[in-house]
Amino acid sequence: MPCRIMVSNRMKRDLAIGALKMAIAFRAPHKGCIHHTGRGSPYCSPDYQKILRQRDFKVSMSGKGNCYGNAAVETFFKTIKAELIWRHSWETRRSAEMTIRHTSTGSTTHDEGTQHRAGKALSLSTER
Repeated sequence: MPCRIMVSNRMKRDLAIGALKMAIAFRAPHKGCIHHTGRGSPYCSPDYQKILRQRDFKVSMSGKGNCYGNAAVETFFKTIKAELIWRHSWETRRSAEMTIRHTSTGSTTHDEGTQHRAGKALSLSTER
């Protein structure tokens, strides 16, 4: 199943809620599914927690001060920043978002007649 992502210039509650709703819609998780996040304010917000309760998710959060709880996800985002965002500039926000989407999903793109696999080492395979 293809990975779906949301992109924003700020990590706000609405972004987290939108991403959660998208994941629920595309993946149809079963009741009792474990949902793990960090302790950031978007994930602790009453609206976000309400959605988790409505879907009977088992909520799991990193321990206070535990930098290892989300290490895989943090490494992924650091890699996206270091190998993609900080090395390029785009004419429009939309083209930056499309590049990030292609990279994070491992999509094959066509650019000026050459074919390349964007983000070969960047795949979200947390469900295995």
